[in-house]
Amino acid sequence: MKFLGLILSNFKRHKTRTILTILSIVVAFILFGYLAAIRQAFQMGVSVAGADRLVVRNRISLIQPLPQAYEARIEQIEGVAVATQASWFGGLYQDNRSPFGQVAVDPEEFFLIYPEYLLTPAEKEAWLKTRTGAIVTDPTLILADEPTGDLDRKTGDGILDLLQALNTEHKKTIVMVTHDPHAANRANRQLRMVDGQVSSEMAA
Repeated sequence: MKFLGLILSNFKRHKTRTILTILSIVVAFILFGYLAAIRQAFQMGVSVAGADRLVVRNRISLIQPLPQAYEARIEQIEGVAVATQASWFGGLYQDNRSPFGQVAVDPEEFFLIYPEYLLTPAEKEAWLKTRTGAIVTDPTLILADEPTGDLDRKTGDGILDLLQALNTEHKKTIVMVTHDPHAANRANRQLRMVDGQVSSEMAA
């Protein structure tokens, strides 16, 4: 602490250098934030893909589709068995207060690539015959991996409110993985993991 005055005096002697130094630090943090967001975006594709599936998307945006001609070109690549498209678009259930995401797919190819979607023969036939049909699930367990990551506080709180409503009103079990203490404090039970092992447990 005895050198603090000397350091501050040196800052005042070279104001231009001090300002440039501060600006460079700010720019470094901004770049780090952008790179972290890009890294997260790349990892999301890997996390949703199976061991034998690869998800590719437009480099501009998740909702920006790839050219339709790319599907045939991808299928010609050695090792590719089948390719299909999935186009995300927003939707509403009954009114504007109930938005949910929808994904338009090619029904036949979709089941080839995602065999984990199990339908009865009658359900599958009805879906294939209905152009505007949809597969809607009602799971008892919902896995949320960093649901508030890269979101501002207001939007993140909206997601947490939705998850809490699913738990309290619809009796869904929510398993949330997060590094955000604010999100973790909304949980009824917290498990802290270190190196893949549960190190501590805390009840709300």
